[in-house]
Amino acid sequence: MAGKIWSWIQRSKSQEPIISRSDVQSSSDSPTQQIDVKSALDAVIEARLSRNAHSSLLYANAAGYGSSSGTIDHQNLAHFFKYISKPESDFLQADIDTTKSAFVSELDFAIKSEIWERFLFKLRKAPTSGEEYELISSLRSLLGTGSLEELAAKHGYDIGAAAINRAIKLKHYELNKILTELEERKSVLRPLLTRAKAMGKNKYGEQDDTLFLKEVDELLEHFFPQESMSFYYVVKPMDEIRTHIAGWLDGFGIDEPMPDEGIDFEYWCARQLEKQGWRANVSKASGDQGVDIEAWRGEFCVAVQCKRYNQPIGNKAVQEVFAGKQHRNANAAAIIGTGGFTKSAIELATATNVKLFDAEEIGFFSERFA
Repeated sequence: MAGKIWSWIQRSKSQEPIISRSDVQSSSDSPTQQIDVKSALDAVIEARLSRNAHSSLLYANAAGYGSSSGTIDHQNLAHFFKYISKPESDFLQADIDTTKSAFVSELDFAIKSEIWERFLFKLRKAPTSGEEYELISSLRSLLGTGSLEELAAKHGYDIGAAAINRAIKLKHYELNKILTELEERKSVLRPLLTRAKAMGKNKYGEQDDTLFLKEVDELLEHFFPQESMSFYYVVKPMDEIRTHIAGWLDGFGIDEPMPDEGIDFEYWCARQLEKQGWRANVSKASGDQGVDIEAWRGEFCVAVQCKRYNQPIGNKAVQEVFAGKQHRNANAAAIIGTGGFTKSAIELATATNVKLFDAEEIGFFSERFA
């Protein structure tokens, strides 16, 4: 996603301005000069930074990315991500000063341009009304051919510092928004992501997070589509998300090797459930009516079928455990298996309210029946 620093043009609708506004007015009696200059400067920075990736590019430059980089594209995306992940406490004053100077010059150029609306607002159609537009229009008239930096200085306003501060605040706001949304949906997402991580093994048994990262990317695009983000418009905060999600999985690991044989696997599943406080009774090998374990918690009973497969589990298992639940007068039904589940099995399980668990996510069994 290319974008020169001076072409930053997105406004966030969800953020309050972060710079304190005052009621300082111009001393002139001209209507175009009766404006709150600080509020107008807030507005022009807001319009300048909060669309697309423009605030993150400013942040990256303050972190040392370098204005000479100029653009964000596939060749330097990893390099760019390194700098937007850098904490502001690690910024060097030399990088801050360079970024401030460049931003002030570019903002001065943009507001004086004959096509200033296109620089500061949406490219397809610039607004012709609204409080923000009127503030910036009045500021432009007041400025004339003068220096924007000198005008700001007269009112005790540091444009460069305010812009970097705005980018920092937007970063923290959007990151908190993402993590809060994930936390609120933890009960649904945690088993899903655990399963994706568990299935991420290559043929040598080594961890491969490709599937896990794909799942995370899809859920982020679902809840936070690109056009809804500003700071994280180009790249999402994957390192922070992975660290946050890793905290979900603490205490849900399996501390006993999973056996390969079917009967041994049933007893293994029973022991895992017992660790969670269930009373787990393994059925006899014959005549179990599709139920391998009866898991009891108080008066609540779950009919469980266990499948130690190397390929996706199909409809038949869902039909069997659902029938077994009815036969045993159980309150619920579940399948714990390996190899995943076919699409039709998932659809049938959804329709019949049969809970499906990959064996690696058995630690979430109790949570699904809370």
